[in-house]
Amino acid sequence: MRKVTVDTGRKRYPIHIGAGLSCNTGRLASELTGPTKAALITDDKVDRLWSERITVSLKSAGFVVSRHVIPNGEVSKNIENYIKILGFLSENKFSRGDTLFALGGGMVGDIAGYAASTYLRGIRFVQIPTTLLAMVDSSVGGKTAVNLDS
Repeated sequence: MRKVTVDTGRKRYPIHIGAGLSCNTGRLASELTGPTKAALITDDKVDRLWSERITVSLKSAGFVVSRHVIPNGEVSKNIENYIKILGFLSENKFSRGDTLFALGGGMVGDIAGYAASTYLRGIRFVQIPTTLLAMVDSSVGGKTAVNLDS
């Protein structure tokens, strides 16, 4: 595993690169946040492939995991799903000390990151990118958004 530290001038955060990191997600995240409540946001395609493994890893590190699944595809990066994520966080009583994990490609990272930055004026946010584009663009770009009908 390789660790790269990003320094934005205001904050520093690690990026872990390597094979087999999904089994170590919980341990790596716990080193940053300590075990907290974890909101795992993903899409229905990635959910079938990766959620179980990530959930087991998070739970083994002491996280209490709740999962919210949205439909796959860029069309799902909309205000309705954003509001559903905020509702999910509220219903599950997430607090400012808890962590939102985005498991998926750029669409999931964008909408989950936007939700994390606005819920209670911001909660912890960890990206677990599953596509090459998300690994090199959306997970390190720092921008988050939802699409509006135009």
